[in-house]
Amino acid sequence: MLFRSYLIEAVEEMLRVGRESGCRVHISHLKIAGRRNWPLAEKLLAALDTPDVRVTADQYPYTAGSTMMGAILPPWAHAGGFQNTVARLSDAGERARIRADMLADPPHVWDNFWSWAGAEGIFVSDVPSGRHPEHVGKSLAEAAGGQDPIEFALDLLRDEEMGVGMIAFSQSDDVVRTLLAHPRVNGCTDGLLGGKPHPRAYGAFARILKLNREHGMVSLPEMVRKLTSQAASAMTLDRGVLREGAPGDIVVFDPDRVADTATYAEPRQHPVGMPHVLVNGTFVVRDGQGTGARPGAVVRD
Repeated sequence: MLFRSYLIEAVEEMLRVGRESGCRVHISHLKIAGRRNWPLAEKLLAALDTPDVRVTADQYPYTAGSTMMGAILPPWAHAGGFQNTVARLSDAGERARIRADMLADPPHVWDNFWSWAGAEGIFVSDVPSGRHPEHVGKSLAEAAGGQDPIEFALDLLRDEEMGVGMIAFSQSDDVVRTLLAHPRVNGCTDGLLGGKPHPRAYGAFARILKLNREHGMVSLPEMVRKLTSQAASAMTLDRGVLREGAPGDIVVFDPDRVADTATYAEPRQHPVGMPHVLVNGTFVVRDGQGTGARPGAVVRD
């Protein structure tokens, strides 16, 4: 049996739905996870170039993603809600089945984080109960100590009733840059802010600007468009442009110096080279210092 990814088929299915319904299609967090899938980058971008569907996508500029650690389990293990999942993790037979699916080679057709990243590439980012602060920031291989990492992970999910966050490394820097350069892809951020969060919550857009400076993916004006009006347009929001009467949401940055400082080890760090930020025309950051102003408002499309 050969390994097969359904990444392209999944995108083509979305495009078919958009084509037949007339709806716009937006792919959030466009990525290619798993080393065996990285060669699909060009096919993925070719699929986005369809002329008869309005398709857009967003992407964060990191090789690791972040979600709840329950995502390492096979889809069937989630049936019936988290309480049923916890019960399965407590049942020896069901647990053995879960383990077998996680370790299957070739992997079964689901988003198998264990196949993509393994115990060394999956890190505990948060245990909201506060009962296990010693695990936060460690890979499953490190946190497990002498215990089998899968058994450790399943124990932790069972004991915390699925309340565990993770960061998982499964992507390629080259692929990240290739996808971000496509004209239909805009930058994005995201974040689970508890515990030791993903650095994208603090550094995503500054990192994109730094990567573009270092690698020349697109022109600076085009990258600014990707981070402003293109991103807003994809969500049908009246934001992201400088014109009379528009909301005064402005970031002033130094293109030669702007950079992220947030890391996986120390994620709660603000970027450099962004001295001023205005929201609705009011300074919220001035000369690199927060003003304490909170002029933002919920924006609905």
